[in-house]
Amino acid sequence: TVGIGVEVESDPAGLKIVKAIAGGPAANATLKKGDLITAVNGQSLRGVDMSRSVELITGAAGTPVKLSLRRDNLVADITLIRQAVQLRSVS
Repeated sequence: TVGIGVEVESDPAGLKIVKAIAGGPAANATLKKGDLITAVNGQSLRGVDMSRSVELITGAAGTPVKLSLRRDNLVADITLIRQAVQLRSVS
């Protein structure tokens, strides 16, 4: 998978980070559980289907993606570089 290395759940205002995968762009940028992604490349995620929101974040490795984030009362924009992220399955 090529993206920013997060597991997310749907939220009315966007995507809520459930987990930032160690070694991925999101974890390296200190994104964490509970952070809310409210926009991708300037496009609001409010009311957008979860699968479409995830499509906006994923893309070719090495390409930038700008996220608008909310953590508690803080709001910030951050640009991450997409990379291949290994999802570990537990059996």
